[in-house]
Amino acid sequence: MHQCDFDLCIIGAGIIGISVAYQAQQEHPEWKILLLDQQEAARGATQYAAALDSTIGSCNNFVREIATQSRNSYLELKKTIKDFKMRAIPIFYAVGEDSVNRLQEKCLRELSPLDSSQQAMLLETSPWFNLPQNYELFYGGDATIFSPYNAATSLLHAVKQSSKFTFLSKSKVTQIQQCDNGWLVGVAGNDSRTAARCVICTGPWELPFTVKDLNLDVGTKVKKVVSYKIDRPTTLRMPTIYLPDDGAFFSPTYEADRIILSITSPEWGCEPDLKQLKEKTFDVGIKQDLIQKFAPVLSAVQAEPVIFCDGYTDDRVPMIKKIADHLIFTGGASGRGFRFAPGIAKHVLGLLACNPKELGSHLEHEQLRNS
Repeated sequence: MHQCDFDLCIIGAGIIGISVAYQAQQEHPEWKILLLDQQEAARGATQYAAALDSTIGSCNNFVREIATQSRNSYLELKKTIKDFKMRAIPIFYAVGEDSVNRLQEKCLRELSPLDSSQQAMLLETSPWFNLPQNYELFYGGDATIFSPYNAATSLLHAVKQSSKFTFLSKSKVTQIQQCDNGWLVGVAGNDSRTAARCVICTGPWELPFTVKDLNLDVGTKVKKVVSYKIDRPTTLRMPTIYLPDDGAFFSPTYEADRIILSITSPEWGCEPDLKQLKEKTFDVGIKQDLIQKFAPVLSAVQAEPVIFCDGYTDDRVPMIKKIADHLIFTGGASGRGFRFAPGIAKHVLGLLACNPKELGSHLEHEQLRNS
């Protein structure tokens, strides 16, 4: 039996794929790791991400677990990786009176009404914000905001310091095929590599290749993600203002040079192609309604749309699925890849470390995911 070229092949160099590579390197420094992407690293959904880790969680135990794991991991990365751009940011929740209890169930910490200093901060940094009638405002602790491209590429740079790591950009995978000792990964141009283990994290591109003789129904769908960069400078002290009842939030960019308004677009089934992804009339309507409701003084301010898409699951719980022995798909982060990436990576490595005969269908993950 021939030895594989690599111990691990990761397909997709967004924040999740890079996090899997980093985690694998931390747990198995002896592994030879290959990371592949059809374009440059972090140039897909990752670079368009709002890159916000809020304190709102879920009633689902698995989501809470990976969110907590990720938050702790990012704090360690900030200490160990130079120029890893992330910073703490207060988060306020503007929620309808009838929704407070439901929001509290999902939050990772106790909500509290704004005290006088927080009210002063909001007035100073966000004088444009309007709290509608029958809404209440709560402090939800500190969120974390990232500079998305910088954070992903800084993490990749740290992984690249090992001579056992190889990154191949502009390498489109065309097929994965089981071989005697692992997986044969075919790349456009008649090139191929073998790996003992393979992880697929291709984001909104779903599975743009075939895996011979295997069922690839992974249960994710592609949804458009829309945000607007409002041409209004702010300060580093500006909080994120999350609007859970309205599926939106206002937040500063990492550099605090503009305000982001993230909305929930209803468009599904789109292709991850910037030439095809367009701002639609209903997106504009949602934006205008939100600004009129929460920030009417910004109505005349220029707002640049930022449009991409991501893989979503019906229940918004990220997918980690064993397709075959030592072949794992992970995706469906539902626009929250940055928030969950380190936690997802830890679970993926846990799967890869299992003996395939003992692993079965990985019931533990399914139980957590459905809890």
